[in-house]
Amino acid sequence: MAYAFDHERYCAELAHQAGLFEAALGAAGPDRLAAPVPTCPEWTLRELTVHLGGAYRWFAHIVRTRATEPVSPADVAGGAGPGDDTGLDELAEWFADGARDAVTALREADPHAPTWSWADDHTPAFWARRATHETVVHRADACLAAGTDFQVSPEIAADCVDEWLHLLTLPQLRARKESLRLLDERAGHPHHTRPTSKAAPAA
Repeated sequence: MAYAFDHERYCAELAHQAGLFEAALGAAGPDRLAAPVPTCPEWTLRELTVHLGGAYRWFAHIVRTRATEPVSPADVAGGAGPGDDTGLDELAEWFADGARDAVTALREADPHAPTWSWADDHTPAFWARRATHETVVHRADACLAAGTDFQVSPEIAADCVDEWLHLLTLPQLRARKESLRLLDERAGHPHHTRPTSKAAPAA
């Protein structure tokens, strides 16, 4: 499967986007860790951070072990987060450790080695792209919760949209998400997407 960028570019972008997420977390400050995330209303900013930091450890475990079967996130060491009573500094350190682990595992991997995924591409290359765009989207969520500006380069934004449109077509994902199956009811309806330079509104 052809992607917009090579494996190393995705690894570098993942490291960059994770750093920006950590900066957004720091800008929010410790008093906003309990703030709700407008685009993920069931989560607070702390819970969003734990979700993404846990996902990094999951991605890394799958790639490093070259898993051939599904891996439960519950079986990945450290994936549950540092605990609800930890402060911002400890949470940010735990998050950064997970990001570094994911980037290292991906850079050390053969991007074309057979590796389990829930999608149609079973290689570390898939996980590098997926981890990058998971971070882009959740960084936007974090910026909304923190009330800070969110920006992303046009080429990364375009690839993010391209990936999601492809994932929407996968029977593997539709089998897991009823909300995507409901899209069939709107088959043939137009959908308009346009870029914007507006800053994220304050929470």
